Amino acid sequence: MGPAAALQFGAAAAMLRRSQVCSALRFFRCAQKTGSGPSGHGCAALGHGSLRSQAASPPIWTKNFCSLPQLPYLSLLPMITKKMKKIIHTDQAPAAVGPYSQAVAANGFLFLSGQIAIDPATQELKVHGTIQEETQQVMNNMLAVLAEAGLGPEQLVKCSIFMKDMNDYAAINEVYASYFEGIAPPAREAVQVSRLPKDVRVEISAFAAYPQEK
Repeated sequence: MGPAAALQFGAAAAMLRRSQVCSALRFFRCAQKTGSGPSGHGCAALGHGSLRSQAASPPIWTKNFCSLPQLPYLSLLPMITKKMKKIIHTDQAPAAVGPYSQAVAANGFLFLSGQIAIDPATQELKVHGTIQEETQQVMNNMLAVLAEAGLGPEQLVKCSIFMKDMNDYAAINEVYASYFEGIAPPAREAVQVSRLPKDVRVEISAFAAYPQEK
């Protein structure tokens, strides 16, 4: 069973349980008013099977429970599941080179896949220049995905820098810092790894937060 199907099943089960509780509560109240006793023969239309025996002493919390409006849970599910996850794609950033999306928006956050120095216009690597040029291409790619999602560098909340050689840290950091001039930079880690996809020298991933509606 997929996530959407499980959510629908759970909502349907919740509606059924609410229906049973309220049916039992109506039966109990009718039996009290009519004085028909525990068997409640005069209220047969309000109870169903074993629910009549369960209605002898309804919990206190049911007092207001059944007065709540019956929400159209199932009709809202397609809208809810649609808003839970949105795929972000732009031609201004490199196309995915594997089974992943450029970014995914979910629950108020934007999760960006790692970017490497691929020129989106040619889909070719730009790794023959300096590490500064490579880092600049990576950052431009990331900002293009952010822009497609309607965000900018000020909405970034966390970045992860993966570099092949820690000796490049200062040069990478200099270029990286230039993209956050005048704004508070996001949280970050920078680590050296043994190898990166397509043998690039730097890769950066990130996630951002959508501004809260006022």
